[in-house]
Amino acid sequence: MMTIEQLEKHFKIRRNASSIIIKENNAEPFIEEKLKEIMQYCVAEAEKEGIENLHFEISSKSPNYDVYKKC
Repeated sequence: MMTIEQLEKHFKIRRNASSIIIKENNAEPFIEEKLKEIMQYCVAEAEKEGIENLHFEISSKSPNYDVYKKC
């Protein structure tokens, strides 16, 4: 399982009282299983903190774009 510190190497994470915005920070390719793990972790953390909105921002130029669509 990833930690916030590990996530911040690959994603910009912006938080406020009611939302979390997660934006890909670099172009490192991930396998589908890893992206699912990352997304599940983010959803679990948002639910635990009572966050109402969780938003992933992914560029169409990302090497992971098609993998995100599968997740």
